[in-house]
Amino acid sequence: MNFKKLIIAAKLVVGAAFIGFILYKIDLKNITNTIYNANLSFFVLSIIYLSAAVVFNALRWVFISRGLSHGVEPRTAIIGYFEAMFFNQILPTGFGGDAIRIVRAYDSGIVAGWATIGVLIDRAFGLLAVGLVLLAALVNHSSQVATAPTFPLIAACAALIVGGAAGAAGLGMVLRAEALPGWTRPFVALLKAFADVFRSPKGLGYIFVTLIASSGLTVASFMACASSLGVQVGWWDCAIILQGMVLASLIPISIGGWGLREGAAIILFGALGIGPEAAAATSILFGLVLTVVGLIGAAVWMFSGYRRVDLAARLNSIKSTGKT
Repeated sequence: MNFKKLIIAAKLVVGAAFIGFILYKIDLKNITNTIYNANLSFFVLSIIYLSAAVVFNALRWVFISRGLSHGVEPRTAIIGYFEAMFFNQILPTGFGGDAIRIVRAYDSGIVAGWATIGVLIDRAFGLLAVGLVLLAALVNHSSQVATAPTFPLIAACAALIVGGAAGAAGLGMVLRAEALPGWTRPFVALLKAFADVFRSPKGLGYIFVTLIASSGLTVASFMACASSLGVQVGWWDCAIILQGMVLASLIPISIGGWGLREGAAIILFGALGIGPEAAAATSILFGLVLTVVGLIGAAVWMFSGYRRVDLAARLNSIKSTGKT
């Protein structure tokens, strides 16, 4: 317990240090004034776009779970995803939202093992979307963002994500659990389930429609944030910058990705000739949009009764349940 608290405290310190360093290097007063004078209509539009993206993410989870023959109902998935947005903002790990979704699926009657596998595969497809958007942006648009010093690392991550997904699906089609040590069986089951999703062209088509919709809406949400501050950026440029920020926020050294997103934004926007104040303000405003959507999830969580559930005890119960 003390070690966990130490990790949380360390992440708080790291996130605060990143933000503090950024604010030290740029004019805080300018950022504050820029955000204060943001166009409210674009800010609200950004919230609407991101909320719609969350709904499409939930539908992706529905189609994935149906492909595994352990379907999550759309209502359960949508509620679970909004709750996940809330937990991802307040917990010291980006996977806190996944835990609440596993609990949601389990409580809806899905076997513990399949509830977990479904959420993990959905998470994998979400990460795959990041890689595909980056590769699509590279193929379809010659962006100045590519001149950023960190861009080769971002491009390498995109290739690694897409290649890793293809490799995982391929392994899932050929691996046999009985030929491997017992401790590998949960991993083999996950890989086989991932491969099974790719075996259904119709189901995979539905999944990719939701991926395209949610990715497009998320980029549109980020673009609306930039527009609200008078920062004019093209769609493909926004796509690259946003996915770079997402990859940065996945590094588990701060809470909610704060500080990491802002640092990535300053570097990537800088390649377009956009100053650090405008870049940081755009990132902070988008962080506020994430927080607002998270508060919607908090309201869902409060009024759904899950606030009365001992989440840790429920997860321990799921872990102790046999996987089938």
